[in-house]
Amino acid sequence: MAFNAFLGKSNPEDKGKKQKIALMAVVVLILAGGAVAYFNFFYSPAVTEDISSLIEQNLPGGSSSEISVDEIIAEIDFDAGFLESSRFQALKTFKDWPLKIEQKGRKNPFSY
Repeated sequence: MAFNAFLGKSNPEDKGKKQKIALMAVVVLILAGGAVAYFNFFYSPAVTEDISSLIEQNLPGGSSSEISVDEIIAEIDFDAGFLESSRFQALKTFKDWPLKIEQKGRKNPFSY
C-alpha cells in the first residue's frame, strides 16, 4: 500500500486530503503575504506628538524663531585639542595641495 503512492496508484480519498492540505497552505500563504503587504505599505503608526513641539523642546531658547547661529555654535562641544597633539603633528602629507589637474582630451570632444 505504501508503494502505491510512488507508483501513482493512490486512493481518491488521498487526493482529496492532499487537495485540502494544498488549499489550506495556499490560503495561509495568501494571508501571510497580505499581512506583510499591509504592515509594510499601507499601515502607518499614529503620530503621538507634533514635530514642531519636539523641535521646540530640543532647541535652546524654546523656539526656532528666537535662536541665532551663534547660540547653536555655542552649544556644540568640539574639542580641537587634538590639533596640537604630537600624533597629529607627526602625520605626513602624501600629496601636493591644492591638486594640480592636468588638461585631458580635446577642447571640443565632438569635433573631428
